[in-house]
Amino acid sequence: LLSGPFLARIDAQVEFDFDTSEPPVGIPSDDFSVRWTGSFFAPSGGTYEFGVLHDDGARLFVNGQLILDEWGPSGGDFDTATVDLLGGRWYFLELHYYEASGGARVELHWAPPGDVMDPMQPSELRPIYDRNGDSVPDACQMLDCNGNGVADGDELAAGTQTDCNGDGVLDS
Repeated sequence: LLSGPFLARIDAQVEFDFDTSEPPVGIPSDDFSVRWTGSFFAPSGGTYEFGVLHDDGARLFVNGQLILDEWGPSGGDFDTATVDLLGGRWYFLELHYYEASGGARVELHWAPPGDVMDPMQPSELRPIYDRNGDSVPDACQMLDCNGNGVADGDELAAGTQTDCNGDGVLDS
């Protein structure tokens, strides 16, 4: 799984019930897999809880660390995992999902410290690109002069940092 022909697109969030809405054109209703990559901002430090509702298999990575590994058939399980994060930083997120047969559903949830678990909303997620298809986010291959885990070019594009002298290096 996670091989063969693929379709690339940006989804605002991961909340799909393929039993009521067909996968995109060209994707079969059974025996398919999906890889979502993105980033999220941890507003405060502490223990974050992530949940994945999945039918069938799911794996969840935060900053490259596998935190949830339920890569087997399921009937709509909701599995959770926790990870300690520093506040005020962006983190990379990758979710793998596969559908074998029967029901097909996947949702990504989270709970920041002291909060209740809810689906991750479009405002809480940002896409990450892999333009050369090497399975390494482009941001990981770029300069990160301030060491916050987000490529300088991405911070400049998002407007969260500045480069007043135009040398390609963040002022901070």
